[in-house]
Amino acid sequence: MLRSKRSGKQEGSSFKETGASRSGKDEGGGSGGGDELLRMSALASLSGDSATGNVDPRLIDDLQDLLPLLESFLDRDRKVSSCFTRRGKMVCTKTPSKDSLSMKKGRRASQSVPGKEHRILGEKDRSEYCSKDRDDGDSSSLLSQNALEAEKDREEIKALNDQLEDLRRKLLEKEELLSAAEISGNQLTSAQEKLNELQYQMREKDSMLKAFERQLSDTKIKLAERQAALEKIQWEAVTSNKQVEKLQEDLKTAELEMSAFTILLEGSIKNDNSIYTVDYDLTPHWTNHGSEIVNQDDIDELDLQKMEEARKVYLAAVAAAKECQDEESLAAVASARFHLQSFILAF
Repeated sequence: MLRSKRSGKQEGSSFKETGASRSGKDEGGGSGGGDELLRMSALASLSGDSATGNVDPRLIDDLQDLLPLLESFLDRDRKVSSCFTRRGKMVCTKTPSKDSLSMKKGRRASQSVPGKEHRILGEKDRSEYCSKDRDDGDSSSLLSQNALEAEKDREEIKALNDQLEDLRRKLLEKEELLSAAEISGNQLTSAQEKLNELQYQMREKDSMLKAFERQLSDTKIKLAERQAALEKIQWEAVTSNKQVEKLQEDLKTAELEMSAFTILLEGSIKNDNSIYTVDYDLTPHWTNHGSEIVNQDDIDELDLQKMEEARKVYLAAVAAAKECQDEESLAAVASARFHLQSFILAF
């Protein structure tokens, strides 16, 4: 598994410290140590690239996971080559110039060496020559061993490069997957936003629908109240019609009564006139009394005229009540009838 991401500075410092410690351990390793330093410097450069953002830090983490494996391989190779106990170092010196060589030759020629000392120096030179031969043999074996180790290191570096390429390929695949996942996440976010907007619109429409339902219920209540008021008005109209019909019947009855009273009054007036005429013709000595009777007749005629006017007013009120059929006309009919009845009862 890939580790969690680290900062570029921490990774660079860790690689530098690791490279320094390993270079300190492998200073005597010849070309193998140089390859190790080269590998550490490459990793340090990768860490620097990761710090600048050119390389993914997860790749560096994977390489760090591979370092212990490489160290185990190198330690195993060192254990195999540990049978060669003697080591040698090669020191490169500058080639001496011709002037220095001529000066050394002249100095040696001018020096006088005794025979015994010359013999001692010869033995010393032979021993040094033998030791030099042995050192040369050891150095040749060491060089061959270092060459083998360098070859192994190159193979390991090649394998590491292959693994690095594989890791890079996997890293690219994972980056593609991450980009696809990011695109999917963005699409999901946009879809979620659209869903939230639709839910908000749905809530608004639900609130509007509830408001319309409340208005509809209020309208139904008002309609029921108006319908009840209309039914009440219709019932009052029916009751009024019944009252009008009853009043019309009463009016007809009153008209019949009035016509009967009128006929009766006319008959009584005729009878009274005939009586007064006969009395006047039979008793001429009632002259003063007759004048009083004439005056009484005048008064009766005035009352009859008033009663006739009241009757006409009553008939006109009845006709108006038939046309209008309202309370005022009915009240006028009742007043006219009461006035007419007062005249009739006075007689």
